[in-house]
Amino acid sequence: MSKILRVILIVAAVVILVFIALLIYFKLSTPKPFVDENVYKKYSVLQNEKLWRSKEVESSDPKQWNIININTSIKNEGDGNFLCGDKKALFSKYYSFSDPRFIGAWNNISIVDCADYYFVFESGDRGPKLFGPFK
Repeated sequence: MSKILRVILIVAAVVILVFIALLIYFKLSTPKPFVDENVYKKYSVLQNEKLWRSKEVESSDPKQWNIININTSIKNEGDGNFLCGDKKALFSKYYSFSDPRFIGAWNNISIVDCADYYFVFESGDRGPKLFGPFK
């Protein structure tokens, strides 16, 4: 076997090994999302994403939504604190994902429970969105 062919084979083997090592590294370092299965089971609308995504509450203020059909407003006071009218809502985080390898790659889906009604709250790269109401 000529020296040139040996060098080509060695270089090809090294490239293949480096490629395999990079694949393994990125597969092992991929962050896993937090998912609360109890919240998923309790709030049945989470089982049908098309359903809840079709009920977005429009608002020009990303911290307050007026829900006319049930005569109330939802206010986001930050850090998972929401008000349903003047009462504190129960806030349950269902899904959370952030990838530290990418700037801005994050998404959270939570439930804002107002006792009689609940809402799906999405906060992420596309900004805060509220969906609902659901019984």
